[in-house]
Amino acid sequence: MAKSIFDKMENIHEVNRMAAELRRLGMREKLKELADKNRVMDEDFEAFFLGKRYFLVDAGETQKTYDTARAKIMDEMLTLNDPLFGNVISGYLLQCCSEPGFQESVLQEHKTLQRCIEYVMEQAYCLLDENQKKARRNTAVAVVSDQVFDWVKSYYTLDDKAALEEKRKKAEKEFADRNKPKENKAAGKGTSKKKASKTSKTSKASKTPGTSKKSSEAGTSGKTCASGNMADSEKSLIEKKETRDMSSENIQAEDLPETEPNASEKGQIEGQVSMFNMGPMA
Repeated sequence: MAKSIFDKMENIHEVNRMAAELRRLGMREKLKELADKNRVMDEDFEAFFLGKRYFLVDAGETQKTYDTARAKIMDEMLTLNDPLFGNVISGYLLQCCSEPGFQESVLQEHKTLQRCIEYVMEQAYCLLDENQKKARRNTAVAVVSDQVFDWVKSYYTLDDKAALEEKRKKAEKEFADRNKPKENKAAGKGTSKKKASKTSKTSKASKTPGTSKKSSEAGTSGKTCASGNMADSEKSLIEKKETRDMSSENIQAEDLPETEPNASEKGQIEGQVSMFNMGPMA
């Protein structure tokens, strides 16, 4: 609900009035939301919440062109619409416009009634002790009117244009940094992990064919060796067979002794001869 109210605010006066109410109620989170929406610096937000600043949002430099200091002060007084403080200071400034050189100080573009009030608030805040500063928005300080009016005149004679420009640049940079799109670190890590896994898979795949190739080569060479060994074995058996066959023929061709061998010897010889003739055993 508060967010929709923030969106409907049409001018700075309404924003500052809402900010003052949120500060009074102690609604810090909603006040911070309003400050961020209006690009208020963090230090200005803290100063406002502490009571160091009178307004949350700075109206910026003068946008209109005025012929006299009185016309400028009257216009700004109507814009702020602050009878309790702004109007009192404006009345004093109108009295000072007749002083020599004061009108030129008021007509400077970066000098505004709103910033004058902020300056007075900062000076009053400096008068508080540490315990009072810790009390934050519930703290009040009594300052005599003469002291306040001296601060008002000091503001318009103060050379603060360069400091304001530096502050503006800082606020723009901080706002840009806060709203810069953030990198998705989790997504980045997931992507790299995914890539790494893919790479490892590819590397494993590339290694596997090589390994299988080596295995197949080893298997082929093993088979070749086995085949060679089998061929050599068969060749050796054939040679042994031929040798034994020749021995068998020689035995048969030789004249055996007249005395015939006994039955056991005869059976042994015949068995050996018949085994040689049959070739190698299966």
